Amino acid sequence: MIQICAVETEHGCICYQLERKNVRNINLRIRTDASVYVSAPKDVSESVVTQFVKRRSRYIVEAQQQFREFRQYAPQPRHYVSGESFFRVGAQSASAGRARKKKTIYVPMVFISILL
Repeated sequence: MIQICAVETEHGCICYQLERKNVRNINLRIRTDASVYVSAPKDVSESVVTQFVKRRSRYIVEAQQQFREFRQYAPQPRHYVSGESFFRVGAQSASAGRARKKKTIYVPMVFISILL
């Protein structure tokens, strides 16, 4: 069972998901969406987990900030139009494909599926 917990630290409020499971140590994960996940042994009290998160609050906040900064550089979804030119294996090609009923374009040596 996963619990949603929050702790107030000197670096701000940190919300995290706490899961009790058969592990030996308290494990901390900052996911790429900047959410915080903590797994802890079943016999460890919640106050120990809270202290663990407080001690690592600076690291958590810095990691969350990094993931938020990286998000702006994430590749944006591409939209291909028939006749548009693009680079494939370093050479410029034209998407002279033809649209099918499944909204799929076939280009020589390239398979592009268009999601609408």
